[in-house]
Amino acid sequence: GFDEIQYDYVRFPGTQNILGSEFGDPEYRVDQIKTFLTRAAEALRPSTAFFSGDVFGLTTATDDEQGIGQVWEEIAPAFDYVSP
Repeated sequence: GFDEIQYDYVRFPGTQNILGSEFGDPEYRVDQIKTFLTRAAEALRPSTAFFSGDVFGLTTATDDEQGIGQVWEEIAPAFDYVSP
């Protein structure tokens, strides 16, 4: 088995015109990423593997989701380890 499952940079693709994006508004993007990671964490909980993820480093220093759906405070709790 594996001792760690790592998700690498789960996010919505950034666009030049994020306000007119086909990926919804910021709240939608944040909610979708948070929900996905929470469900993944719950599914992995019965295993012995750690759950880790790579995130855009700027999410650790800003309140803005940067158009990609990552807000540190919303997604970090899903992981055992996070790598900005």
